[in-house]
Amino acid sequence: HIFCLMTNMIWIMLMGYPQVFLRDRAPQTILETCRKTKVVLILAVPLLINNLSVTLKKRVAKESRAKRAAFAAMTNISLAAQRVNPIMGLKLAKKMFGSINQNLFGDSLEFVICGGSHTPSEYLRTVNALGYTVTLGFGMTEVGITSVELSMSLKSRQTGSVGWPLPITEY
Repeated sequence: HIFCLMTNMIWIMLMGYPQVFLRDRAPQTILETCRKTKVVLILAVPLLINNLSVTLKKRVAKESRAKRAAFAAMTNISLAAQRVNPIMGLKLAKKMFGSINQNLFGDSLEFVICGGSHTPSEYLRTVNALGYTVTLGFGMTEVGITSVELSMSLKSRQTGSVGWPLPITEY
């Protein structure tokens, strides 16, 4: 697949990131591998973001009223800070949600790039609030990536924007 070739084999290599291959796609394997190898970037289909958000919301719903309120307040503070200053807001979010992130992908993960299908904005909101930069791209198996959201703007990351077409692309 062109997307895999462009993003995983060429782009990642040129950026100097190591490549980590999983023994299987079980959620526990993904989480353990990210923690152990200190993964910085994940290329995934939206199912990863969707499942992460749903699972986190279920866990939070089982907590006490005070913990649910604290999670909601921290989410709002994180997103407000990211609206004002995306970079500093993401750093603040990483600190506020440090214990949650440690139980998810560890503290090294910074970026999640998704493509392949629609990602609901509710799920993007949740995962971006944790301090992970989630961005989306668009393309097809036959032609690879035709657009990707490059803006750090929280609005662009939350709405599911796939950015503008690349200069060689016409829609």
